[in-house]
Amino acid sequence: MNIRHLTLEDFTSRLESKEPFTFLRFGDGEWNSIFEKPGCNCDGQFYAPVRDSLTRVLKRASPNYWMGMQPLAWRQREKEIVAWLSKRNLTELNWVWGEALTKVSIHGMLDSFFDALQERNVVLIGPNYLGQMIKWFPIDLHIHVPTGGKVHCNVSHTISNALMQSRGFKDPVFLVSAGMSAEWICHKITQLCPGATCIDTGSLFEPYIGKNIRRYHAKIIERENA
Repeated sequence: MNIRHLTLEDFTSRLESKEPFTFLRFGDGEWNSIFEKPGCNCDGQFYAPVRDSLTRVLKRASPNYWMGMQPLAWRQREKEIVAWLSKRNLTELNWVWGEALTKVSIHGMLDSFFDALQERNVVLIGPNYLGQMIKWFPIDLHIHVPTGGKVHCNVSHTISNALMQSRGFKDPVFLVSAGMSAEWICHKITQLCPGATCIDTGSLFEPYIGKNIRRYHAKIIERENA
């Protein structure tokens, strides 16, 4: 099973050229859900409600998707993951390492990503507080989603609402911060909105508005406040 590395330029060049792409991220939470582990992830989102949708995304993924494998999940469960994917003939999907933008952010180089969004119609799907990211890039539409254990609620409404309200946008970019529901949201929007770019941004933006919810966030917050 081949997993390749993405660079910042992979993202910025496509954003600037308006060549659509979809970037998904499968981390320890997503694999815990797929492997039917009980309980919830570190954000309080329960595994069981998203299990079927995550499995469907993997089985229906387009060859053009960038399927992000999070390194922690790979270190913890490589044999399990490979066995599960092999049984379903999914090892040949376009697997990439899923931490590319996180690494760029840690090294203080995410400005290029923000710059590449300046001339795009951006739809942000995420918690209320992420509206503060308008300081960094244009937000033409913000579809609010709940946090924690309720993030999977009304996902179908979130998708239809985002598509309806962005109908007049040309080649929109959907930045999706919706926990383990992000994969299904990105997948459905990609299917229903030709020309759209969908990026699962996870917790990428939180430190830029002073929220520390991941171990690597503190250093970014300290740097941005210096």
